[in-house]
Amino acid sequence: MDDGHILRDRIHEAVQAARSAVQELIQRNTSPFEQLADDWPSTTGIIEFGFPNTISQGRYSHLVAELSYSYCVDGEYYAGICSLNAATVPEAEAICKGWKGRKITVRYSPENKNVSVMLP
Repeated sequence: MDDGHILRDRIHEAVQAARSAVQELIQRNTSPFEQLADDWPSTTGIIEFGFPNTISQGRYSHLVAELSYSYCVDGEYYAGICSLNAATVPEAEAICKGWKGRKITVRYSPENKNVSVMLP
């Protein structure tokens, strides 16, 4: 397996871990942004890919453009997700297309570098 495949696999695993962490916060009815401390360090990340997704919360659901991003801290790669609201699937697809490959600022927890927030 080449380095590109290994990196993609690591990013995929990190995205899955981030998705699980966000789902846990949603179940506890806590916003990831509430967990963000102003003094968290920041780094540059990149939007790797995105796709339309429906998020369900109880009886309600809404459409989002789910953006997956990666970032590097101390030579280790991490990944996260950010959901941006969309009214229609074509709008969500356009949002994803517009963000793909874009450099972003990421704030991450110094205690757990897997916990991060994308600053759009």
